Amino acid sequence: MNKSLLNMKGITKRFPGILALDSVDFDVPKGEIRAIVGKNGAGKSTLIKILTGIYTPDSGSVEIEGKHFSHITPDVMYSEGIQAIYQENDLVSYFTVGESIMLNNEPRGTVRAFIDRRDMNEKAHQLLLGKIGIDIDPRKLIRDLSVSEKQLVQIAKALVREPKIMIFDEPTAPLSAKEIDKLFEIIRGLRSHGITIIYISHRFEEIFEIADSITIMRDGKKIVDLNLKETNEDEIISHMTGGNMQIASRSEGEKRKVSDEIMLEVEDLETERINKISFLLYKGEVLGLFGAEGAGQVELVRAFYGLLPKKGKIKLNGKETHIRKPTDAIRKGIGYVPRDRKEESLVRTFTLAENITLSHLNAFSPVGFVNKKSELEIADQMIKDLAISTRSAKTVVSFLSGGNQQKVAIARWLAFPLKILILDYPTMGVDVQAKLEIYRLLKKISSEGTSIIIITPEYEEIKMLCDRVMILKDGQHRVTLDVKDIDEDILLKNAIGSSGSVVS
Repeated sequence: MNKSLLNMKGITKRFPGILALDSVDFDVPKGEIRAIVGKNGAGKSTLIKILTGIYTPDSGSVEIEGKHFSHITPDVMYSEGIQAIYQENDLVSYFTVGESIMLNNEPRGTVRAFIDRRDMNEKAHQLLLGKIGIDIDPRKLIRDLSVSEKQLVQIAKALVREPKIMIFDEPTAPLSAKEIDKLFEIIRGLRSHGITIIYISHRFEEIFEIADSITIMRDGKKIVDLNLKETNEDEIISHMTGGNMQIASRSEGEKRKVSDEIMLEVEDLETERINKISFLLYKGEVLGLFGAEGAGQVELVRAFYGLLPKKGKIKLNGKETHIRKPTDAIRKGIGYVPRDRKEESLVRTFTLAENITLSHLNAFSPVGFVNKKSELEIADQMIKDLAISTRSAKTVVSFLSGGNQQKVAIARWLAFPLKILILDYPTMGVDVQAKLEIYRLLKKISSEGTSIIIITPEYEEIKMLCDRVMILKDGQHRVTLDVKDIDEDILLKNAIGSSGSVVS
């Protein structure tokens, strides 16, 4: 085996209340393609952010070609040839291709203050054509490129400084099969020129096709490095889950029979990212949506809620209905708590009372003015029912803890008649106590007849809350399973395993 180009030893990183990395050793030889896998929260992103200088480790060492680095910053790691290509591009839409590729490396004319644009475009074109094998006009604006072309421009930009290590983080999520083939051809070409590749992906078929070896992480620790020619999906998944088949479940006393009354019927719902998904939701049921990041869960609920254009049929209580915008959904008794409560759910400068009544202001302003007394009465009742920790309904919501903010986001819908509640990552960023309180709340409202759809990456959350789980992969509905019949291996094999027969 080649001598290690990168050697990270004993890397530890703590955040408030979280040990994100626990004495991780990570080394990769020159010219190898190393995949990194692990469940959400395993530590993959934190490790990469340390390697690129975004985070500084609390302890541990980093060596590149035997050179030790005690002061890690983005500039230092960039100057040492560490480059990252992320799923979401960081290009400026109104820059040209040439400007984007040569940014901070522009050739200068005889007068140093001026950029030699002809030389800049020629160099950019040579990189695109010579090293990537694609012909894109360097004068073209970034905003006019396709998703795959933008990714190729990012790669060309990284190659300007002749990198030693290139990191690809979920690079194929937005690409077609043909575009993925082209990307893999480029990655193999980079390896043939001695560039070390770190490849992060949930897609096993891609990992086995493109990578030489794999590092498996779990709960902030590196579990094992494996040669991909000497392992298989089952072994990798077993390492990812720890072989623990009984992590969480409802207690015997909590088991219940869900009503056979159909609350919601979705038929052939389709968007640019999801392909003709159909499903049923029963009255009082908690349905989990699970898949790798970008599998289509978020697009599915946002399209259903009227936030994305869609095709397909929707029936509510047996009657066909049309939801073209969120206000249509709200009028039909459907609530939605987005993942990012700070940006999409709560108005952080508003009080609890103002946030709780925001989606139903008409009920409090029959003559154009908000009835503050009625608003406070409703808010006080929600504070009591949901055990929101606050001095007053007049408290500005930004002063609350993350768990109490999430309760306010949920309270907005419970204050009024509700048929269906959709939650995207309902306990993200809340402490353990708040998480348990939210679990109890959701179980209570489902037992009272409200149907719930939850997007969550956590097996424990699915097993604890859900009656059934609907698994998506690459924008398609792969299988729906009864939660009592699954373990974490079955969940992951269906979500990230190779295409083919479902596992049950």
